[in-house]
Amino acid sequence: MAENVENVLPPRAKNRVPLSNYTLDPGHVLFLHHSDSPNCSLSSEPLTGNNYIQWKRSCEVSLSAKNKMPFVNGDFDKPAADSPLYSLWERCNSMVISWLLHSVDKDIAASILYIPTTAQIWKDLSQRFSFSQGTKIYHLQKEMSNLSQGNRSVSAYFTKCKQLWDEYVALVAPCSCDSTGSAMRLIERQQLMQFLMGLNDCYQTVRNNILMLNPLPSVSQASSMVLQEEHQREIQAFAAHQPELDSSSAFVSQRQQYPSNKNPPQTYSRPSYSQGFQSNPSFNSGQSRGNVPTTRRPSVQCSYCRKQGHTIDKCYKLQRIRNQTDGHRRLAATAQQIDTLPDSISAQPTALAGSHTLTSE
Repeated sequence: MAENVENVLPPRAKNRVPLSNYTLDPGHVLFLHHSDSPNCSLSSEPLTGNNYIQWKRSCEVSLSAKNKMPFVNGDFDKPAADSPLYSLWERCNSMVISWLLHSVDKDIAASILYIPTTAQIWKDLSQRFSFSQGTKIYHLQKEMSNLSQGNRSVSAYFTKCKQLWDEYVALVAPCSCDSTGSAMRLIERQQLMQFLMGLNDCYQTVRNNILMLNPLPSVSQASSMVLQEEHQREIQAFAAHQPELDSSSAFVSQRQQYPSNKNPPQTYSRPSYSQGFQSNPSFNSGQSRGNVPTTRRPSVQCSYCRKQGHTIDKCYKLQRIRNQTDGHRRLAATAQQIDTLPDSISAQPTALAGSHTLTSE
């Protein structure tokens, strides 16, 4: 496919010597853009041997975007050594070889390093890693039949199915005759049924609704309906756990606002026991001096006076009655002693008088 210089060059550059990349039409296969670099990679994942079909498709897309597919499929032959395009062809051939070397594994790159042309490298990789279509189709069919959602999300499950389906269609692509449309519709119907069969049992309702539609939706539309059901389940689950999250966040904020060494304010109502201390001068005076808050006491009730704030062992009424009883007892004992005292006192003066009289006589 060696072309004449007159057909390659634009009208204004036909008389320019020497021939360079800047005098070529940007749409020409030998034109290299200033962004093209030898360190570029044609595929996101390097060729390892088991991913040849995916790697090949990725490289074809990249090479088509760079207008370099004629180099790998052999459509652009090497020009003669005395041709003005020879140096340009050599430069483009080396550039594409560098792209391929950066797109394969290091061991594979070492085996194709000394192959002179891009077309020969492409053919060698195809012969080594392009397995029989029957074997590949068998493995794809087996993997698709055993594929189910499991622990995957609906989006991840559909993505995995789509990857296997596209690879399968690339291998068994129908011809370009009139029956192509019918064959593709049959393949899409099989993909829809396989996607629905692999869903988990929790999507039984939405699966039945999809199957009852007439006509049946495409597999992409069915995936969108199942995704909506999954999002609805997530919203309901979040709403069910929202009260627990609110209570937990309230508890955390309360702990942050009131450290562990301080008592948080009580929000519930407690029975007032201030009436039990109205007659206590020290309690009232303690509140009036400095407005010092008192420590809250537990809600207890005296079994004697029926007042709250103290127990029977600290009841001041009972203590007062006990003190009065002890006082009465002491008075009674004193009175009894006084009652017995005159007899002894009267006896003593008589004896003293008798002795005094005898003495005086």
